[in-house]
Amino acid sequence: MYGSLLICFSLSLITLVLVALATFFGYSHVVLLSFKEQDFQ
Repeated sequence: MYGSLLICFSLSLITLVLVALATFFGYSHVVLLSFKEQDFQ
């Protein structure tokens, strides 16, 4: 019981970290693209 609960918690934590990283990289990519577009103009 306790072991499966620990596994479930760690899996949700890993998923949360992955989502946070994906969001951060996606946001920084959009910011970089907008900076490049401003340079071209």
